[in-house]
Amino acid sequence: MRVLVTLCVLASLACSLSPANREKIASVFNLPIDSLKSAYQVTVARSILQLPLLETSCDFVANNAQLALADLYFASHISKIQGCPVDIAGIEDFLNSEIAGEGASMNTVFKAVTSLSNFGMTVDGSVNENIAAKLKEEDTVMAHSLAYLAAAVLPGDVPKDLVDSIEDIAHRADTIGNAMSFEGGLMETSMFLKGAAVLAQKAGKAALTDQMTQKFANYIVSNKDKAGKSNLFYTLVGLDALSSGSLVPTHLIVLDNSAVISEGQSTLKVSLVNPLGVTVKDSTAKIVSAKGAGGQAIFTPGPMSGGDGVFEVSASELTRGVFSAELGFELPSATWLQIIVL
Repeated sequence: MRVLVTLCVLASLACSLSPANREKIASVFNLPIDSLKSAYQVTVARSILQLPLLETSCDFVANNAQLALADLYFASHISKIQGCPVDIAGIEDFLNSEIAGEGASMNTVFKAVTSLSNFGMTVDGSVNENIAAKLKEEDTVMAHSLAYLAAAVLPGDVPKDLVDSIEDIAHRADTIGNAMSFEGGLMETSMFLKGAAVLAQKAGKAALTDQMTQKFANYIVSNKDKAGKSNLFYTLVGLDALSSGSLVPTHLIVLDNSAVISEGQSTLKVSLVNPLGVTVKDSTAKIVSAKGAGGQAIFTPGPMSGGDGVFEVSASELTRGVFSAELGFELPSATWLQIIVL
């Protein structure tokens, strides 16, 4: 199993969502709900953040959803996440007719297929052929991203050509410094990552290289402090894809306090989190070695105290100078990570 790990020195760096980030974003995805799109974004965002869901979203769907593709797309997500019924006659026939419609775009096929899947209705696996044909007509990043998302919920095996195209599409991204993004910005980049993640998960293989994943992650996280509901929504979508483990399992080691060890602060505190800032449950940590420049032990090798992604250890000896520490983390999958902190 491949695991991508980033060391973030101090929790204030732009490595993942901090508790303050999560609180700020949560305040955005709250009441009032004034449209089905708003209800959809609030429900999905709160689900990603693992926050209590709002009953008013189901009420809004019941009172406002119509037999229209956009309405059903939004309503189907809310129904699947919150378990609320959508009582509209003829949904299955309508959505299948949208897929079969002459000149249907990739966006239409994606929304119809996704809605059918969310509602637990029959989706014909032959739609994969329809998707392949659409991509010949619409060779764009967004069309491929929607194709990945649709194909991931269709019955049967994932078309090999579609999986192989993920890395090819990724090469269309622009690289600026240590970040990668598409010309369409945050929405296009996040939708690509989400599509790549779910299709790779179904195919059972990594979709992108470690380097690509890290560069995409750098771009997504850089948007976490920007204003705007849409911006924050697609930041969450991208971070959710990076936290799913189906691209490359991505974890971040965050130093929760200063790395300066002194008589007044003799404890090293670290967290193992995913890009959403959620600590990794059922994980453990240990000190492999920790020595100063003269070879003297700063921390005693062995298990760190704590658990579920939050750990600490107290210095066994204080000495002036720079120390290096090698830490080991065991994930729920029984994979061991080892990193060196200088």
